[in-house]
Amino acid sequence: IFDGGSLEHIFNVPTALGNMMNMLRIGGCLMTSVPANNWLGHGFYQFGPELPFRVFTPANGFKLHAVFLPVMTGRDFQLLQIPDTGAFGARGEIGRTATYTLLMFIAEKVTQVVPFLRWPQQRDYESVWNDPNASHQDSMVITNLNFEPERLSIARRMFRRVKALIRP
Repeated sequence: IFDGGSLEHIFNVPTALGNMMNMLRIGGCLMTSVPANNWLGHGFYQFGPELPFRVFTPANGFKLHAVFLPVMTGRDFQLLQIPDTGAFGARGEIGRTATYTLLMFIAEKVTQVVPFLRWPQQRDYESVWNDPNASHQDSMVITNLNFEPERLSIARRMFRRVKALIRP
């Protein structure tokens, strides 16, 4: 399933994600491009990397292959892979961007389960919710990006490159 810019226009994001997750066969991939920054007014939402890292988990039947930010370099782009800073108990903030920023991710369905039997939680709060004596970690700023925007018309080309990275 390829979503090149619909999710931000759907008010009930968990239902939309659940429907896409249920539509896939085992071995199928969901490739998504969503607005991450400077798209105010474009849709209902802008998304951060915490969403794919907490939603596309083994508990929901998925393996998350990668989360990317496309960074424009002249007329081409590079795919900046975003790490899961939540695995270290910190919030992964991308930092300020001068122009439109997309978040792209690819996840593969590995088992058939009912998604969201347990709602995803933001990882840096999980330890605090589970242990009232734990303290909240500071944010980790991944990068401060300044690049020219490239419209969604190149999303398919980007995902072909991403797919080649995970399935040569």
